[in-house]
Amino acid sequence: MAPEFAAWLMEKAGCPANQAEDFVASVGHAIDALSRADSGFATTAWRSRDVDHLLERVLTSELVEDDDETRAHIAGDAAVFLQFLSATNRWTGQDEDLGYGLSTLTSYIESKLASLPPVDVEEPPVDPEAERAALTVVPVVARLDALLGWIGERRPVTATGALKRALVMEAFDAVGGKREDLAPRKVQSMWDLSVLAQTWVVAAMLDLISIGKTVVKPGPAAPVWRDPDRNPGEYLTLCRDAVTQSLVVALGRRGEGRLVAFHSVLDEATAAVLSAGLGEHPLPSGPEERLHALSVLFPGMPVGPSLLGSMLVDRLDDLVADGILDDADSYRVPTPLRPVVRAAVRILLDDATPVAIHPPARCTLRITLRDSEPAVWRRVVVDNSLSLLHLHFVIQSCFAWEDYHLHQFTEGEPFTGGCVYVPDDQLDDELANGQDEVVDEGMVTIGTALPQLGASLTYLYDYGDGWTHDIVVESVADFDAEAPRAACVDGQGLAPAEDSGGTWGWTDMLAAADDPAHDRHDEIRQWLGLRPGERVDPEWFDRDDANGQLRALFG
Repeated sequence: MAPEFAAWLMEKAGCPANQAEDFVASVGHAIDALSRADSGFATTAWRSRDVDHLLERVLTSELVEDDDETRAHIAGDAAVFLQFLSATNRWTGQDEDLGYGLSTLTSYIESKLASLPPVDVEEPPVDPEAERAALTVVPVVARLDALLGWIGERRPVTATGALKRALVMEAFDAVGGKREDLAPRKVQSMWDLSVLAQTWVVAAMLDLISIGKTVVKPGPAAPVWRDPDRNPGEYLTLCRDAVTQSLVVALGRRGEGRLVAFHSVLDEATAAVLSAGLGEHPLPSGPEERLHALSVLFPGMPVGPSLLGSMLVDRLDDLVADGILDDADSYRVPTPLRPVVRAAVRILLDDATPVAIHPPARCTLRITLRDSEPAVWRRVVVDNSLSLLHLHFVIQSCFAWEDYHLHQFTEGEPFTGGCVYVPDDQLDDELANGQDEVVDEGMVTIGTALPQLGASLTYLYDYGDGWTHDIVVESVADFDAEAPRAACVDGQGLAPAEDSGGTWGWTDMLAAADDPAHDRHDEIRQWLGLRPGERVDPEWFDRDDANGQLRALFG
């Protein structure tokens, strides 16, 4: 498998042959050590205990030099080997083990990142004319111009808001994409072409385009963009936002499936170099000095002859080509662009609002009402382009809730810190502000929040009764334009009544309704609206009714 691995490195990462050989040798040594430690180890099916053994035993043994940089090199090389197995369909182990291996190895590298250099906020204001002149020659501005010109009055789009497949390459050419740089594989959608996808996303964020159910048209901001002299101040603001958001979209990706931790290392490192380029100590740009400086800035990160290091340098070269960085002697942000780059760095390193470009797919989610007895759960299939606000409506429909109360999505347990997703009218709510990050759920897609098999969220409805739902991704399938955007495919159990006092209160109600001797029997039966002789069936679930509500919502 070594020749195939080396060929993949050279094709996908642009690794020179000698570096690819070093890379293969590093992985080979790790595989040899794991094979000697456990006869059950398989090269194409690493188990979680194999990864743990590599980090806890092999990297701390006498076989490895006693320094963090060497250890991180080996961990990074192993992570890329797992990526190779997954990308080339050579992985033969469990999906959970693959996900564990990638996230654990890349988190090991990420933990070695040093504190990022501070951004100097005390800086003279930039002359608006100089700023406009600098912004208008940044390639993303030209690409937005080209996209608007190509769209004209309108162009057809799919049900997910992407360009029709037949138009993708035409649009790619229009925004200046280079076909010779494309990987030798068939383009399935516009999401396969990063330059087009990112231009499209930024145009939508700036209201330069309006994406409807069947067509895309110029948006509310298009007239100002097309005629800058119509409102010079507003046009300058649009240009600023265009460059800032293009950096956020390019470096704020969180929807890379199993490789999210791997790309997170690169995104954070690239943003850190931008941060350094705003201060007094930018990184030198000479090849030898650059690698040494990166090693100092990111102790332990494999920035030398490795795939991670090669990809990081490629990203810096792209930023130089786009005019975001000047590499005359070091990586500096040109003075007129400092305000917009600083705004992007603040979002990427401080605000960390998830932004993702992910290909369209259909996710199967299992949603379980916690502590319910008997179990109450629903299995739904949804387009990953729907927002978390849409997912809220899906849950309300499938569990027959009536949307009377506040709700939130969290990445962990509610009210314990971390990230919380709420409606925009709850962003300033005192309960939401107790979290580390508060994000508008309408601005985050399911594909961003739940990017991979096994990913999970918690949905809390009614802070008083505390109806807690555990959401888990059971599978991810190819997008199907003919399928409904949301459908309930299975489920079990009757969802509780609103305001019934939480799971324990609901259990007491059911017992009282079924026990004529209970002192609240008549009261509870009347409250539940039961007819004489009628009983509550806790196993009952009407899937057709749930899907009828979903059809009313999504068509």
